[in-house]
Amino acid sequence: MSTFLRNWLNPLLTKHRCGALIVHHTPKTRNWKTGDWKPSDWAYAAAGNADMSNWARAIVVLDATDDPEVYRFVLAKRGKRSGWLNEDGEVVYARYFVRSKTGIRWAPATLEQVAALEIAQVTEKKKPGRKVKYSDSTLLKPLIGAENGLSFTHLRDELKATGCPIQPSSLWGRWQGWIEAGVLKQLDGDLYSYVPQQKSVIR
Repeated sequence: MSTFLRNWLNPLLTKHRCGALIVHHTPKTRNWKTGDWKPSDWAYAAAGNADMSNWARAIVVLDATDDPEVYRFVLAKRGKRSGWLNEDGEVVYARYFVRSKTGIRWAPATLEQVAALEIAQVTEKKKPGRKVKYSDSTLLKPLIGAENGLSFTHLRDELKATGCPIQPSSLWGRWQGWIEAGVLKQLDGDLYSYVPQQKSVIR
Protein backbone atom coordinates (compact mmCIF):
# COMPACT_ATOMS: atom_id res chain seq x y z
CA MET A 1 0.00 0.00 0.00
CA SER A 2 2.80 2.43 0.88
CA THR A 3 4.58 1.66 -2.39
CA PHE A 4 1.42 2.20 -4.40
CA LEU A 5 0.48 5.50 -2.74
CA ARG A 6 3.88 7.11 -2.28
CA ASN A 7 6.03 5.71 -5.08
CA TRP A 8 3.49 5.14 -7.85
CA LEU A 9 0.46 7.40 -7.28
CA ASN A 10 2.12 10.52 -5.85
CA PRO A 11 4.45 11.06 -8.85
CA LEU A 12 1.46 10.83 -11.22
CA LEU A 13 -0.53 13.38 -9.20
CA THR A 14 2.46 15.73 -9.17
CA LYS A 15 3.15 15.27 -12.88
CA HIS A 16 -0.44 15.95 -13.94
CA ARG A 17 -1.16 18.54 -11.22
CA CYS A 18 -4.28 16.79 -9.96
CA GLY A 19 -5.71 15.18 -6.86
CA ALA A 20 -7.12 11.75 -6.11
CA LEU A 21 -10.30 10.93 -4.18
CA ILE A 22 -9.89 7.41 -2.80
CA VAL A 23 -12.90 5.59 -1.34
CA HIS A 24 -12.25 2.77 1.12
CA HIS A 25 -14.27 0.85 3.70
CA THR A 26 -14.15 0.21 7.43
CA PRO A 27 -13.87 -3.37 8.76
CA LYS A 28 -16.96 -5.38 7.82
CA THR A 29 -17.91 -6.26 11.41
CA ARG A 30 -17.16 -3.82 14.20
CA ASN A 31 -18.47 -3.07 17.68
CA TRP A 32 -16.69 0.20 18.22
CA LYS A 33 -17.60 2.45 21.13
CA THR A 34 -16.96 5.78 19.45
CA GLY A 35 -18.59 8.10 21.98
CA ASP A 36 -15.27 9.42 23.27
CA TRP A 37 -13.40 9.40 19.96
CA LYS A 38 -11.68 12.56 18.82
CA PRO A 39 -11.87 13.47 15.10
CA SER A 40 -8.27 12.30 14.66
CA ASP A 41 -9.21 8.83 15.96
CA TRP A 42 -11.57 8.45 13.01
CA ALA A 43 -8.68 8.90 10.59
CA TYR A 44 -7.67 5.29 11.28
CA ALA A 45 -11.15 3.80 10.86
CA ALA A 46 -10.34 2.32 7.45
CA ALA A 47 -9.58 -1.38 7.16
CA GLY A 48 -6.03 -2.42 6.33
CA ASN A 49 -2.75 -0.53 6.21
CA ALA A 50 -2.55 2.55 8.46
CA ASP A 51 -0.36 4.33 5.91
CA MET A 52 -3.49 5.14 3.91
CA SER A 53 -4.47 7.50 6.72
CA ASN A 54 -0.95 8.89 7.09
CA TRP A 55 -0.66 9.51 3.34
CA ALA A 56 -4.01 11.22 2.79
CA ARG A 57 -4.13 15.02 2.92
CA ALA A 58 -7.70 15.01 4.25
CA ILE A 59 -10.13 12.32 5.41
CA VAL A 60 -13.92 12.18 5.74
CA VAL A 61 -15.56 9.15 7.38
CA LEU A 62 -19.18 8.14 6.76
CA ASP A 63 -20.58 6.50 9.88
CA ALA A 64 -23.99 4.82 10.16
CA THR A 65 -26.30 5.95 12.98
CA ASP A 66 -29.18 4.30 14.83
CA ASP A 67 -31.46 5.85 12.21
CA PRO A 68 -31.01 3.75 9.03
CA GLU A 69 -31.66 6.82 6.86
CA VAL A 70 -29.11 9.08 8.53
CA TYR A 71 -25.32 9.01 8.25
CA ARG A 72 -22.78 11.01 10.21
CA PHE A 73 -19.98 12.61 8.19
CA VAL A 74 -16.87 13.00 10.36
CA LEU A 75 -14.01 15.28 9.28
CA ALA A 76 -11.20 13.07 10.54
CA LYS A 77 -8.21 14.92 9.09
CA ARG A 78 -7.78 18.64 8.30
CA GLY A 79 -11.38 19.32 9.27
CA LYS A 80 -10.63 22.97 10.08
CA ARG A 81 -10.36 23.65 6.36
CA SER A 82 -13.90 22.49 5.64
CA GLY A 83 -15.67 25.73 6.55
CA TRP A 84 -18.22 23.84 8.68
CA LEU A 85 -19.21 26.17 11.54
CA ASN A 86 -21.81 26.04 14.31
CA GLU A 87 -24.12 28.86 15.36
CA ASP A 88 -21.30 30.41 17.42
CA GLY A 89 -18.89 30.45 14.50
CA GLU A 90 -16.85 27.55 15.87
CA VAL A 91 -15.51 24.75 13.67
CA VAL A 92 -17.53 21.53 13.80
CA TYR A 93 -16.11 18.20 12.74
CA ALA A 94 -19.32 16.26 12.09
CA ARG A 95 -22.65 16.74 10.34
CA TYR A 96 -25.59 14.50 9.50
CA PHE A 97 -26.78 13.69 5.99
CA VAL A 98 -29.35 11.45 4.28
CA ARG A 99 -29.48 10.02 0.78
CA SER A 100 -31.51 12.41 -1.35
CA LYS A 101 -34.83 11.14 -2.71
CA THR A 102 -34.57 13.40 -5.76
CA GLY A 103 -31.21 12.28 -7.14
CA ILE A 104 -27.92 10.55 -6.44
CA ARG A 105 -26.54 12.91 -3.82
CA TRP A 106 -26.39 13.56 -0.08
CA ALA A 107 -28.80 16.03 1.50
CA PRO A 108 -28.70 17.53 5.02
CA ALA A 109 -30.66 15.55 7.59
CA THR A 110 -33.80 17.22 8.90
CA LEU A 111 -33.87 19.09 12.18
CA GLU A 112 -36.05 16.35 13.68
CA GLN A 113 -33.68 13.54 12.62
CA VAL A 114 -30.60 15.24 14.05
CA ALA A 115 -32.35 16.21 17.28
CA ALA A 116 -33.49 12.64 17.91
CA LEU A 117 -29.97 11.29 17.43
CA GLU A 118 -28.28 13.95 19.52
CA ILE A 119 -30.69 13.63 22.44
CA ALA A 120 -30.06 9.88 22.48
CA GLN A 121 -26.30 10.49 22.44
CA VAL A 122 -26.48 13.02 25.26
CA THR A 123 -28.49 10.60 27.40
CA GLU A 124 -26.00 7.77 26.81
CA LYS A 125 -22.74 9.72 27.10
CA LYS A 126 -23.49 12.27 29.80
CA LYS A 127 -20.86 12.18 32.55
CA PRO A 128 -20.77 14.12 35.85
CA GLY A 129 -18.86 17.36 35.47
CA ARG A 130 -18.60 17.04 31.70
CA LYS A 131 -19.65 20.14 29.78
CA VAL A 132 -21.78 19.31 26.74
CA LYS A 133 -22.26 21.59 23.73
CA TYR A 134 -25.85 21.42 22.52
CA SER A 135 -26.77 22.19 18.91
CA ASP A 136 -29.83 24.14 17.78
CA SER A 137 -31.40 20.91 16.54
CA THR A 138 -31.37 19.38 20.02
CA LEU A 139 -32.60 22.48 21.83
CA LEU A 140 -35.38 23.27 19.36
CA LYS A 141 -36.88 19.79 19.22
CA PRO A 142 -39.66 20.39 21.81
CA LEU A 143 -40.82 23.40 19.79
CA ILE A 144 -41.14 21.48 16.54
CA GLY A 145 -44.74 20.40 16.16
CA ALA A 146 -45.88 22.34 19.25
CA GLU A 147 -48.86 23.98 17.53
CA ASN A 148 -49.68 26.24 20.47
CA GLY A 149 -46.06 27.19 21.04
CA LEU A 150 -43.98 27.08 24.20
CA SER A 151 -42.67 29.61 26.65
CA PHE A 152 -39.01 29.77 27.58
CA THR A 153 -39.80 28.11 30.93
CA HIS A 154 -41.69 25.27 29.28
CA LEU A 155 -38.86 24.69 26.79
CA ARG A 156 -36.33 24.56 29.63
CA ASP A 157 -38.45 22.02 31.53
CA GLU A 158 -39.04 19.89 28.41
CA LEU A 159 -35.31 19.72 27.70
CA LYS A 160 -34.51 18.82 31.27
CA ALA A 161 -37.05 15.99 31.15
CA THR A 162 -35.38 14.53 28.04
CA GLY A 163 -31.93 14.48 29.63
CA CYS A 164 -30.62 17.75 28.23
CA PRO A 165 -30.09 19.92 31.35
CA ILE A 166 -28.58 22.97 29.68
CA GLN A 167 -27.98 25.90 32.02
CA PRO A 168 -30.90 28.40 31.95
CA SER A 169 -28.53 31.30 31.28
CA SER A 170 -27.06 29.56 28.23
CA LEU A 171 -30.48 28.55 26.96
CA TRP A 172 -31.77 32.10 27.40
CA GLY A 173 -28.97 33.44 25.22
CA ARG A 174 -29.83 30.93 22.51
CA TRP A 175 -33.55 31.76 22.88
CA GLN A 176 -32.89 35.44 22.25
CA GLY A 177 -30.72 34.61 19.27
CA TRP A 178 -33.48 32.47 17.72
CA ILE A 179 -35.97 35.31 18.10
CA GLU A 180 -33.61 37.78 16.43
CA ALA A 181 -32.89 35.32 13.60
CA GLY A 182 -36.58 34.68 12.95
CA VAL A 183 -36.38 31.05 14.03
CA LEU A 184 -39.01 31.73 16.71
CA LYS A 185 -42.24 33.69 16.23
CA GLN A 186 -44.16 35.22 19.13
CA LEU A 187 -47.74 34.06 19.56
CA ASP A 188 -49.70 35.17 22.64
CA GLY A 189 -47.88 36.56 25.67
CA ASP A 190 -44.71 34.61 26.35
CA LEU A 191 -45.50 31.78 23.92
CA TYR A 192 -43.36 31.28 20.82
CA SER A 193 -43.56 28.82 17.93
CA TYR A 194 -40.85 27.38 15.70
CA VAL A 195 -40.69 28.79 12.16
CA PRO A 196 -39.60 26.13 9.62
CA GLN A 197 -36.44 27.29 7.91
CA GLN A 198 -35.97 27.09 4.15
CA LYS A 199 -32.28 26.68 4.93
CA SER A 200 -31.55 24.44 7.91
CA VAL A 201 -30.45 26.20 11.10
CA ILE A 202 -28.13 23.28 11.81
CA ARG A 203 -24.51 24.35 11.67
